[in-house]
Amino acid sequence: MIEAERWHQQAMEYVSLAEIASVKGDQNESKLNLEKALEYELKSAEYYRDKLELEPTRGILYNSAANISFGLANYSLAARLALQCLKGSVSEDIKRDCIILLEQIPQSTVEAEIYNENRANQQRKSTDDSLFENSLSKGIPTILNVLDYSLLAYSFERKKRLIQKRKSMQ
Repeated sequence: MIEAERWHQQAMEYVSLAEIASVKGDQNESKLNLEKALEYELKSAEYYRDKLELEPTRGILYNSAANISFGLANYSLAARLALQCLKGSVSEDIKRDCIILLEQIPQSTVEAEIYNENRANQQRKSTDDSLFENSLSKGIPTILNVLDYSLLAYSFERKKRLIQKRKSMQ
């Protein structure tokens, strides 16, 4: 069993404890158990973050973490996790669950999370562009020596302009 599976099992145990505490009327204990459940489920989901090929596991974990966050009234985190879940090829049931969850969160919160994600993506792209330009100006023969494979997804025209810029600097 991999560590992420153990984290998920721990999270589900804490969710069960939270439900028992809630039935007994101990809301403080219930909240503490949900917070522990969220901690473990987040670790498990993050382990699968970029492993889109490992659906449905990835989507299930993000959906679960989003629902635990929602239960704790952490709507910003719940929206972020639900949106992350929807990035994969999730089943129709998981997709529907995430959409229902997102519809219950104030629209401004969801829009803020989408804005933050887009902004983070732009910052990553800007950093990658700078690294690429630096590698060209230093005469490094291949971008793969200094950059990750994400640069390969950039357009051919962008790379061509940077190469032309390097030649003009020589």
